[in-house]
Amino acid sequence: DLLIYGGDGFVVLIDPSDPSYVYAEFQYGGLSRSTNGGSTFGTATSGISFGDRFNWKCPLIMDPNTPSTLYFGTNRLYRSTDRASSWTAISDDLTKGDEPGNLAYNTLTTIAVSRLDPDVLWTGADDGSIHFSDDGGTNWNKIDAGLPERWVTNIEADPNSANGAIISLSGFRWHEEEAHIYRTTDRGLTWEPLMEGLPNLPVNDVLFDPADPDRIFAATDAGVYTSSDAGSHWQNLYEGLPSVVVTDLALDRKS
Repeated sequence: DLLIYGGDGFVVLIDPSDPSYVYAEFQYGGLSRSTNGGSTFGTATSGISFGDRFNWKCPLIMDPNTPSTLYFGTNRLYRSTDRASSWTAISDDLTKGDEPGNLAYNTLTTIAVSRLDPDVLWTGADDGSIHFSDDGGTNWNKIDAGLPERWVTNIEADPNSANGAIISLSGFRWHEEEAHIYRTTDRGLTWEPLMEGLPNLPVNDVLFDPADPDRIFAATDAGVYTSSDAGSHWQNLYEGLPSVVVTDLALDRKS
């Protein structure tokens, strides 16, 4: 292994169009970038207000359509179109607002951009807030009505429909029976719970197979589950994988 950056490491991104650009972050929004393939790093937070609220693991993603465009979340959403040389806020507060406490809360935890329409943006927060924009962040709609008030662990934009997305939720404290995965096909106007075959445990990540719109994978506190019918039914991927907490998934689409 090679250490390229310090701190409690979180998101690392490498620009697929130019691997000289590498992005790395540590806790509470410590974002840096490299322009020489990771040999050296410099701070990459110009334009981000440190009066904002920062999650322990701030969400950072690359636009799948244009890798030089990135998105970063505090309690607001920021966009950079120059490989993190500078950032511009493209939203107001996308959470339920500042609440008293000794830890950071009311912060964004996940961001998604549609592969079909780069103006379609989704955000989720640790307080259960979910927002949607179809004009590149000029206007936002709150779309979490009827959903449990739980930490949104991931939003995955549907690779086959700009109107669709799937979300995963944490939460186990009160032994509630609500689902931990929901799907929308109408930009969040309605949400369908997807729980048949899933344990009543936190779901930490979820993703679509872009080659098969009906195949979905979910990382849970008890291993990885998969669905071949768009989330209507789930089964555990037992072979070779123990029943352990899985926090992140990646799909190698080239193999």
